[in-house]
Amino acid sequence: MKKLFLIASVVAMTCTGFAQEMTFGAKAGLNLANVSGDDVGDDAEMLIGAFVGGYANFAITEKISIQPELVFSMQGNKDTSTDEDDNEVETETKMNYINIPVMAGYQVMEGLNLHTGPQLGILLSAEDEDGNDMKDFAKSTDVAWAIGGSYKMDNLSFDIRYNMGLTSIREDDEYENELEEMVTEEYDIKNSVIQFSVGYSF
Repeated sequence: MKKLFLIASVVAMTCTGFAQEMTFGAKAGLNLANVSGDDVGDDAEMLIGAFVGGYANFAITEKISIQPELVFSMQGNKDTSTDEDDNEVETETKMNYINIPVMAGYQVMEGLNLHTGPQLGILLSAEDEDGNDMKDFAKSTDVAWAIGGSYKMDNLSFDIRYNMGLTSIREDDEYENELEEMVTEEYDIKNSVIQFSVGYSF
C-alpha cells in the first residue's frame, strides 16, 4: 500500500508539469473518527475531533485535477463497557496524525467535484483519556483510501470525505508459547474517519 502512495505521489509531481492552472489553499473541519476491523468490539463509538491543513491543486484539464494535501488530524475512538458493578465505563483513544492525501478530482458540473486517492498517515501521538502514552501499541504509519466530494463557490469550498483505513493501526504482539516458540499475533484494527471541511483557495 505504501508503494501505491509513492506511485501516486510521483504521478502528482509529474502532473504539475502539465498543469494548466495551480492554486493553493487552506482547509479545516470536523472529524467523526472511529475504528473498524475484525478485532474491534461492538461497543466502539465515534470520537469527535478536528483537522487543519493546506493543499495545492493542479488543474490538468478543465475537468481533471490532482490535489496533494498536508493535514494535521485528530482521530481515535471511544469505547463503552460495563464494569463488575454493571456501571458503564467510557474509554477514549486519541491519536494525532499528519496525513498526506493525494487526491484525483473530477468536475461533474460547475462547482461540483468528486475526488479519490491514497493517503499516508504519520502518527504523532497516541494516548488514552487519562493522558497515558499508548504510542508503543500503535503503528507509526497508516495507509488509507479517501473518497468524497466538494462544492466550490468562488474561493470557498465545502467538502465531505471518507477515509477508509487499509492497514491495521495496532502493533502486532510477539510472545513465546508453551513450546517456547515465538508467536506473532496480528490485529485487524483500522481507522475509519468521516470529514467535513471548509477550504479557501488563494
